[in-house]
Amino acid sequence: MLPLSQATRNERPWRLIRQNLRRNRSFAVDGIVSLAQSKRVGHCAVMPTVLRQEGFRVMIHPHDHRPPHVHCYKAGGVTIVNLGAVPGDEVIREAIGASEQEQRDALRIVCEHHGNLLTEWRRFHG
Repeated sequence: MLPLSQATRNERPWRLIRQNLRRNRSFAVDGIVSLAQSKRVGHCAVMPTVLRQEGFRVMIHPHDHRPPHVHCYKAGGVTIVNLGAVPGDEVIREAIGASEQEQRDALRIVCEHHGNLLTEWRRFHG
């Protein structure tokens, strides 16, 4: 795992998270939050949790890019799900350290809460 002391302001949090998850699949969700809240990481100071369900923490990063998407964390893995324009258009964009069952569960949860998650995305990103 990359120590926080080696993180520089130029590195993006997702890059550090991806490196840590590939090296250590049991990397804790709280470790990800701590890493992102570190002053050394730079642009992403807060990653608010907008939904908790079935052990998942669904987060929207405030300074993230388009298309609208959410990050679903569970048991050291992350599944990134793109939010479609209408319910049912959701698709898994990327999964790191998450089992296929966790990916399906994350997609189902995002589909169930599509309207609320898209509203939250627009609140953060305009």
